[in-house]
Amino acid sequence: MAVPVKLGSQLEVGVPVSLFRAEPEIENYDVAGDGSLFLATTALENVRESPLHVIFNWTSLVRER
Repeated sequence: MAVPVKLGSQLEVGVPVSLFRAEPEIENYDVAGDGSLFLATTALENVRESPLHVIFNWTSLVRER
């Protein structure tokens, strides 16, 4: 949900609006410091898992070639 806010001599708060429709439950989320985006986890069904490879010190591998 988002609510427009107008600052002035008095705080004016507008009508809440829905930003998007989410799955039934979002348990984990984080918001960027400037409020421009956020990241949320959600459960996926029937997803084929792919391995994730993390390469440390990859710049040394580039220099070797």
